[in-house]
Amino acid sequence: MTIPLFRYVFDNLVTEGIIKIMIKNNLSKLMGEKRIRISEMQRLTGLSESTIRRVYYDTTKNISYETINKLCWALECNTQDLLEYIPD
Repeated sequence: MTIPLFRYVFDNLVTEGIIKIMIKNNLSKLMGEKRIRISEMQRLTGLSESTIRRVYYDTTKNISYETINKLCWALECNTQDLLEYIPD
């Protein structure tokens, strides 16, 4: 199976609820607690507004290590605070 075909099948299984995503993204919660706006996070991290919005609204399928590092630095948190594993 090629990677694009695998990705298509995987995405459909997730959409249909057959496979559950087990990583919870806490960016919006952390930013709310610290009262940091998306525009401020953009200034602090140098990340694009669209990247921050995709992570904030949990519409991204993956997050780079660089993005995670910058968000954790700006929020003064660790990866476990930002991304939480939820067992199935």
